[in-house]
Amino acid sequence: MRVVVDTCVWSLALARHAPSDAPAVAILRRLIEDGEEILLPGIVLQELLQGLRSEASATRLRGVLEPFELVAGDADDFAHAATLFRSCRAKGVGIATVDALIAAIAISHGAALLTTAADFGRMAEVVPLKLLPVPA
Repeated sequence: MRVVVDTCVWSLALARHAPSDAPAVAILRRLIEDGEEILLPGIVLQELLQGLRSEASATRLRGVLEPFELVAGDADDFAHAATLFRSCRAKGVGIATVDALIAAIAISHGAALLTTAADFGRMAEVVPLKLLPVPA
């Protein structure tokens, strides 16, 4: 199975005081242990790195994330993200530009999205985005 992991899940998983019982983190651990293909959108990497306070922390984080396949997105992904954005807007669903790109990358790579962000749930009601279920 191919899975795109959203910024919010990585943030939970990488936090110093991450809740050990966070369902999304448990799912991510299981996916890694099972050898599933984890895709890391470039924009997610950027969001994670820009939240850090030092270059040393950024270097460490890049090392931690290095085993995961970096997918930067191409012209088709950006165009698809714009289409997703317009489709959602037409149905009264507001989404962020970054979220549209993450969804487009997941869709174009035939991957499910692991996220805790409710916006993606609303988006998945309008566009063909497959979400991995995360228990509440």
